[in-house]
Amino acid sequence: MSSGNELLFSDEPDVNQHIELPNREEGKEYLVLVVDDDEYVHQLTKMVLRGFSFEGCPIRLASAMSAKEAITFLSQNENVAVALVDVVMETDNAGLELVNHIRNNFNNNEIRLLIRTGQPGAAPEESVFQDYDINDYLSKTDLTAHKLRMTLLNALRSYRDIRHAVELQRQIMLAEQETQAAAAASQAKRSEERRVGKECRSRW
Repeated sequence: MSSGNELLFSDEPDVNQHIELPNREEGKEYLVLVVDDDEYVHQLTKMVLRGFSFEGCPIRLASAMSAKEAITFLSQNENVAVALVDVVMETDNAGLELVNHIRNNFNNNEIRLLIRTGQPGAAPEESVFQDYDINDYLSKTDLTAHKLRMTLLNALRSYRDIRHAVELQRQIMLAEQETQAAAAASQAKRSEERRVGKECRSRW
């Protein structure tokens, strides 16, 4: 049995299962998007995260083989909690351009973006953190199953907290709107009462 500390990408196991897209009509779940042009990476990620759950809710994996596919998927699915993004795909920095697209074009600051690269020299960790709005950086050369699961756990916890904050802000705004509407209705009622009172007094 694996301890979870073996390097994930040191050997390639024989895995041939296809990653299925999530069924959004099922119960609550956390949607995780894997963006990588290597099918083996998708299969291994699915194997490592099989049975993984967060606060009693399962995760569901979706796959994109390129930044372009990821953009299409994200444009149709706004509830992606975490994206594991490779750097080098259709171009040498496709993954980083995808990060910018998500943050700047989609204006999505809730999704947690985890860079996962097999060529750390081409995209050094410090410069990537400085230049791109990512939430973590993983090197495939020293990535273990345990580290991947713990990183995903932290990312989901962060996503949960952001969603709670957004929902709280929404409720506050709704409460303020209801208060303003009630105040306006009350003011309108008082104005109408004053108008009716003046009309009655003028008749007498």
